[in-house]
Amino acid sequence: MLVLANTMIMSARERTREYAVFKALGFSGGHLTGLIIGESLLISALGGTAGLALTFPVIAGFEQAIPKGIFPVFQLEPVTIILSLSAVLFIGLAAGFFPVQRALSTRIIDGFRFVG
Repeated sequence: MLVLANTMIMSARERTREYAVFKALGFSGGHLTGLIIGESLLISALGGTAGLALTFPVIAGFEQAIPKGIFPVFQLEPVTIILSLSAVLFIGLAAGFFPVQRALSTRIIDGFRFVG
């Protein structure tokens, strides 16, 4: 979560001028919010999908490597997948919260003056 939040904050900081241009062209706060949250959710979904895709081969490897007496049942429950997908959604939304606040609170002229 911290890596995604850091990525989103850096991305929003680098795009301050772009957001100022969008505001000057008449884009509403909802449009900017959709852009930033959409990017955050996309990055979060890509990471979560990659993690879930790698989970199944890792579990199969553990089942073969660990003797049967240690863990009698070693499987992935459907509730675990649902919880991980909901965590991906929550992390995506939470990581985009501060960049959205910054983009919406920055005035157009301050966005054009911003260096960073």
